[in-house]
Amino acid sequence: MCRTKQTGGKVYPLSYLSRNGGEEVSQEVIDLLSEVANDPLTDPMHRYDIQITLGALGSPEFAQAATDQLEIASIQQIHSWIHAIPYFTDAIVKDGLEAVFSRTLQSSEMVGVIEQLHNSMMYIPDSKIKNINLGGPFKNRKTPREIDATVLSQAESLIETVDSQSLERRKLLLICAKSGMDWANKQLVTSINEYLKLHDQIKIEDWNSWFAQSIMADQIDIELNTLWLILNKGKSLPMHGIVERIIAKEGPAAYSALTDFVNRNPNSSAWHAIYFYFERNASREGLHVRRQNGILEVTKVS
Repeated sequence: MCRTKQTGGKVYPLSYLSRNGGEEVSQEVIDLLSEVANDPLTDPMHRYDIQITLGALGSPEFAQAATDQLEIASIQQIHSWIHAIPYFTDAIVKDGLEAVFSRTLQSSEMVGVIEQLHNSMMYIPDSKIKNINLGGPFKNRKTPREIDATVLSQAESLIETVDSQSLERRKLLLICAKSGMDWANKQLVTSINEYLKLHDQIKIEDWNSWFAQSIMADQIDIELNTLWLILNKGKSLPMHGIVERIIAKEGPAAYSALTDFVNRNPNSSAWHAIYFYFERNASREGLHVRRQNGILEVTKVS
């Protein structure tokens, strides 16, 4: 099967080897994969995937072979290589970054590469590989890999070349802001505020692609009035995190305003978020919560 290209409706050849009942990948499987990778008749696409897998399983030869092809690899193959980064040494990753960043990719493609690179740098394998799909388990690194500085530098450089209101720029700013760059944090907050000025409602595609990630990142400090604006302009979007941030900033003083908000906006998704918060914390905070005739009432138990 590895001598033919994958086409619609056909099972990916390596999937037959991924069902091992949770056991560590055997030497027999490794030997079989090595034989297939070295077979000149193996389809190049399958060979590349196998090289990545064998590299992740500890073969420096195959890890380097896959990395050496990044200068001509398809964008899909680049992402496959990035997926295996948690298993690769810093030396291999360094070589790969040099190859990828030497490429002339479309801005959207390069931003996607940087996003995945930065995320993959945050993980380290938590056990021996038990599935050749290389899906973990992983655990978060206590500190970022030093080589991640190269990815962040590339992100900074690319920010200067993309449109100021583009999705690509906002994604790059988020990466830099979450990495502790204060200038990126400020620019991202500015971008959020500018977006809210220009839109009566937050579009769901914008919410999913960048807005929600930006406002919920721990490193991004959103002012209280902006949080209320988001609550007003995100009436069809999940607002649990926004409600909790408002209360974290304002404390019990926010309870009355939040109750008034949902009673004035009964169809807002904030209804569920606010009611859920009060119900969950009623006992701890001594609150009496009830909904009567469609009206939410929250009172302090005397």
